[in-house]
Amino acid sequence: MENYKLLQKLGRGAQGSVYLVEHKEDKANYVLKKVECNDESEANKAFKEAMALQELRHQFVCGYKEFFVTWDREEQAMFVCIVMDYYELGDLAKVLKTKRLKQENIDEMILRKWLGQMVEALVFVHNKKVIHRDLKPSNIFMTKNLSICIGDFGVATVMGDARTRTRTTVGSF
Repeated sequence: MENYKLLQKLGRGAQGSVYLVEHKEDKANYVLKKVECNDESEANKAFKEAMALQELRHQFVCGYKEFFVTWDREEQAMFVCIVMDYYELGDLAKVLKTKRLKQENIDEMILRKWLGQMVEALVFVHNKKVIHRDLKPSNIFMTKNLSICIGDFGVATVMGDARTRTRTTVGSF
């Protein structure tokens, strides 16, 4: 945490809190997700999964900068911290909400572009033996050139026995 300046809390999810941070050296903004771990075994499991996500380098997959474990004295808890790219335009849920409020349609070619990018990203992560498991508009981020990046792999599963793991219900509705 010492490499980052906390700018603001962006929200709280099922797995932890999410913050907008600035890297103290490169001055770039990132999203930092703090996932609380009840014990060392939980921390090891979360960190192992985070390390697998670091292998996901693709133009349509949210970039992960670094992962680390920290002890928060104030909260008296251990956290796995995941630092990832920040997308100023927000997520697809925000885009859809704005379009609905303005009663505007999204151009068919844009929808086709996004669908193609999502499929390409999912094929890539599946080839890396990762299942997202919580794909929804709020986990699809918008780049400055209006392309998409799939992110928030917090409930992703590194495939072992895919038959049994895909039957488990995980994520949010």
